[in-house]
Amino acid sequence: MTAALWHNTGLHASPLNASDQPDIEAPGWLTIRDVVIKDELSPTFSYSYIAQVQYRNQPGLLTCRAVCPDVEQEIHVGKYIQEGDPEQFGIASTVKDSFAKLAMTADIGRRHCAIFTWSNGVSLMEYMQQLSPAERESVLPDIIVQIIEALEYLQAISFVHENINPDYIIVSPGGPDGAPKVTITGLHTVQGHYMSPEYIRRMSAAFHERFPWIEGTYGYRPPEDYSPALVVNPYKRMSWMLGATIYAALTGLPPYGFTRLPAGLAIWPEHQLSEEMLNAVVSGQNPFQLTQVTQNQSLVKLVDTLMKVSQDSRPTIGELDPALISRLFIGNEADMMDR
Repeated sequence: MTAALWHNTGLHASPLNASDQPDIEAPGWLTIRDVVIKDELSPTFSYSYIAQVQYRNQPGLLTCRAVCPDVEQEIHVGKYIQEGDPEQFGIASTVKDSFAKLAMTADIGRRHCAIFTWSNGVSLMEYMQQLSPAERESVLPDIIVQIIEALEYLQAISFVHENINPDYIIVSPGGPDGAPKVTITGLHTVQGHYMSPEYIRRMSAAFHERFPWIEGTYGYRPPEDYSPALVVNPYKRMSWMLGATIYAALTGLPPYGFTRLPAGLAIWPEHQLSEEMLNAVVSGQNPFQLTQVTQNQSLVKLVDTLMKVSQDSRPTIGELDPALISRLFIGNEADMMDR
């Protein structure tokens, strides 16, 4: 097995299940009852305050931003995910259980806050850290299929998750068979023209206008986030981030932005990452090789498909070949039999 590249990097050492972390004193303006702050995350262009919390004994994510015309975004997301009918798109209704639930919204002074909660679990990266290479090979296809079904449902109801990465995917113990259960979090980054007519226009805006407010995590952003010449297709952007997330689950690092050194990790300067992504746009090729990490060739092909450098060649989640997804399990079984 060639998965020795994977090791505990500490890159994702702060999982969204923070129940065992010490409490942090809440800011004075935060007056929501039953909220315990576990970790404060970096603010973004849109959100001035983001924190991992316990809300009524459940892990969750608290997000606050200035009151603006889009303040009901979280309400729309929570409503349409849970009230939609996945079966009309050929997706099982149980897919709605694969998303964090909107627990509350409140206006606090000039801020609009929301909390999404989920069942106890750990981030995908921390979950993978706990497994042996053989165990990762065994459970990852099932996890990937659950993520694909959830994102396919989002796309079907005209939503897109702007920031897919291992920290926003929670893995919990499953049913009696022990299969893991996936929950998609970070729903404050779910966007779409469904509730914001400006969204598609913004994605087509000039590079310097769109980059600051498009959500994304370092190392998981696609090449088009760095190219002034490209118009962004948000659904194909989501495909790239899923591919990068699967890559990180297999290797312990995203495909770009970091280098392993004997003394630890070296983080690339922003200009180096930008140059690397622009070079990928010019060459049309990704330099990494997943065949060094997994023998499941269907899994390699899936990541290669999701991370096509050209947006024209890259499918959306809903356009993925169902046969390729089914072969994830067949390839895994064949690999296991060969050992």
